[in-house]
Parts: sequence; C-alpha cells; structure tokens
Amino acid sequence: MATVEPRGLGHSVKRLEDGRFLRGRGNYVDDITLPNMLHMELLRSPVAHALIKSIDTSRAWACGLRSTAPYNMPGSLTSST
Repeated sequence: MATVEPRGLGHSVKRLEDGRFLRGRGNYVDDITLPNMLHMELLRSPVAHALIKSIDTSRAWACGLRSTAPYNMPGSLTSST
C-alpha cells in the first residue's frame, strides 16, 4: 500500500515556481506589456488631512497623460478622450 503525505494546513508544500525565480527566469506582473497598455500612478499628500486646493497637471499632459482623477475635487474626472 502506498503512503500518502499529509496535505493541508500545518504541512510543508513543495513550491514548483522557486526554481525559475531563483534562476532569474520568473515572470512578474510588471514584466507584462500589452498593446496600447497604460500605466497608473497615485500621488498622495505628504500632509495628513490636508486640503488640496488645486493640482497643476500641465507638465504631465505635455508628456502624454491620458486622464486625471483627483479625489474629492470639483470636476473630479477629466479625460483626453
């Protein structure tokens, strides 16, 4: 009769993906590029509970920004499309 290794909580599980990551051949989400893919960046205030009166995004629009969505500001979603 064959012996069965215990599985589940509290037992070791052999990880199959370790080898390729240790050899530098693993794929991460950040490595994926798709056609027309956009990137997102969040900017938070360095001061807690600060009242942000305005945000100057003119330099970002000049570099190819597609959309802005400032939180809780009048006209909170602007888009180039």
